[in-house]
Amino acid sequence: MALKHVWITALWAAGLGAAFALASCGGGTSSSAGRAGASGSAGAAAGASGTPGAAGSSAAGNAGGAAGAGIGGTLGSAGVSGSSGAAGNGSAPDAGGAGAGPPDASVETAPETGAACPGAGKALHFQDDVGGTKTKSNQVWADLGADTPIGDAARTVEMWLYMEGAESWKAEHSIIEYGGTGRCQAYGIDGGDNGKNDPAQFDPFTFSSGGPCKGDDNNSLSPQPPRTGWLHLAWVYDPTGGLAYLGQTGLNFMFTVNGVPQNIPDKKQMGALLTMKTKISIGSGQTTDDGFTGKMDEVRIWKVARSAQQIADNYKFILTGDQPGLVAYYHFDDGAGSAPKDSSSAHHDAAFNTDAGRPVPTWVDSTDLVLGCKP
Repeated sequence: MALKHVWITALWAAGLGAAFALASCGGGTSSSAGRAGASGSAGAAAGASGTPGAAGSSAAGNAGGAAGAGIGGTLGSAGVSGSSGAAGNGSAPDAGGAGAGPPDASVETAPETGAACPGAGKALHFQDDVGGTKTKSNQVWADLGADTPIGDAARTVEMWLYMEGAESWKAEHSIIEYGGTGRCQAYGIDGGDNGKNDPAQFDPFTFSSGGPCKGDDNNSLSPQPPRTGWLHLAWVYDPTGGLAYLGQTGLNFMFTVNGVPQNIPDKKQMGALLTMKTKISIGSGQTTDDGFTGKMDEVRIWKVARSAQQIADNYKFILTGDQPGLVAYYHFDDGAGSAPKDSSSAHHDAAFNTDAGRPVPTWVDSTDLVLGCKP
């Protein structure tokens, strides 16, 4: 009679565990897919003879994925002979909240994606005014030839930056730039506020001040990112008005920080861009010596307009390099030399600018930037 009673209890506990696992598979954020919950441990054996332990129940894995569907944990197996074993309990990983779009810019400084990709862990360090003395800025040239997005063509530039405080936020100091120096020609990103404003600012630009186009945006960042640490930036142009974010559609410009679209003043164009075919200047302006100070990694240049979702889904990952529209991809994992390798299928290797004794960027570790491998 006692044995029958315990078996009924075991079956009841197992059913309850399964029901709990199904009920826990709720909506998640639009981040990574939910992980499987740990299996419930079996009831422990304790006496020389006794009744079987109850089946272990399992909590649901954390919910995730764009559809917000978690993966239920497996049910624990029944306990072995002994005194009545306690029901095993699988520990539940963090459950995602309701799906709410791209991640929060104030959270990510070294994103968690699991183990780092093999071979990753290097970056380039740029410095403007080396040693505190006014000097020529560090500069890397990338010649994309016919793959350069020019005229009014769609484009996306993105990179990871390690900000080192006020020096990394200098206004009108270029992080990346190309396309000429005339109105509506230059396309790039500057520091925005000298490290003094609250909230912080970047300046994604098209050199449109005075027309005839739009797209010159000193914008305050929301949420406020840290002044030091890793940040991901992306600057996108879509001449067809195919961008959609912040509840708006039909947009031409988008600037994201850590995958979060920012509320830039000029989201729609007024007049076509006139970008010329020039080399891409990384770490400095095209013709000025006002450049970036800090580490740079994972520079990607596309001849397509990446959507808000595409950027949010991929900025924490190292890509394979053969994605459609990707025309230059600099991991900066070379660690030595003066010609950073292009890991895209276009193979546009870059080169340090060493003209007239210009100082060059230095190879540094970036193991604190942990990026996963994109399958």
